[in-house]
Amino acid sequence: MVVKMHSTAYILPAFNETDSIFQLIGNLNKDITKEDFLIVIDDSVSSFTEKYVRLAFSKVTNLDQDKLFLIRNHQKNGRGKSVRQGFNFAISNTNASVFVEMDSDGSHSAEMAKLIATSITGYDYVIGSRYLPGSSIKGWSFTRIVFSKIINKLITLILGHKISDWTNGLRAYSRDSVVTLLKHEFVTQGFISLSEQAIVLASNHARLKEVPIIFYPRSHGKSTVTWKEIKDSFFGLVTIYRYKNLK
Repeated sequence: MVVKMHSTAYILPAFNETDSIFQLIGNLNKDITKEDFLIVIDDSVSSFTEKYVRLAFSKVTNLDQDKLFLIRNHQKNGRGKSVRQGFNFAISNTNASVFVEMDSDGSHSAEMAKLIATSITGYDYVIGSRYLPGSSIKGWSFTRIVFSKIINKLITLILGHKISDWTNGLRAYSRDSVVTLLKHEFVTQGFISLSEQAIVLASNHARLKEVPIIFYPRSHGKSTVTWKEIKDSFFGLVTIYRYKNLK
């Protein structure tokens, strides 16, 4: 009996990343297989991130170079838009059956990405949750953890679906789920688009699994989330709520 191997496309949005994305690609190299793909979407204005990515690509041994892709935008488009750009590219240019989105700043490890990718069997999408029994958050203050939990509880209250972690960007999707997301006209940008993605899939009766993960503080640089993006995200929640009630 021949066992069919599933290929995974790893989608990495990046903005002003250097050492963190270099290390992440190196660590992913230990777990990826010949069937997988690695796609970086670089929104940085400068070329520093591109240089680190290309150097990391040159050291990848478990993938052929024609399965490594770098998409340069030269401007910050927002995490959500960059991820969807990566999805669209992967759907059109690879035969991947599993699609993983993850941050490039060191908060999502290669080990956790592999866990998410292998947990999707029998489900349509998987969220790596920071707030399940067995989950762990490293390096955050108590205040920051409480604030994040409150935000996620608030989103659950507003949107009405029981998801423990709406705002973490470590997720795996089936090919059908990605096609569903690409058909949707998104109304939000930035990290709040993660909530919109979940609502779109829930509205299409997608089967969700949440998996406990270890979450790390970003290893280099500082957070790219601005107060304007946080403010816009609250308005975005209202728009998502309206969309949900129209379905």
